[in-house]
Amino acid sequence: PGPAALADALRRQLAAGPRRYPVPDAVERYDVARGVRRLMDLYDRATTCGPDGCLRGPAAGMRAVRGGERGAPTG
Repeated sequence: PGPAALADALRRQLAAGPRRYPVPDAVERYDVARGVRRLMDLYDRATTCGPDGCLRGPAAGMRAVRGGERGAPTG
């Protein structure tokens, strides 16, 4: 094997046209959209759950907007 063999191999690859490789498993693990969903789920739980359990429905949304049952910090 030498430069000619490498050139022949490259020509064959180019002649075969583009091909699609399988998606590596790491893509799912490090998927940005998945990370964002997990972060938003965590944020939702942190802003809607307290010692008395988790709020559901419109009250949960208002609590998140207000910053909690005691209200958002002013400072």
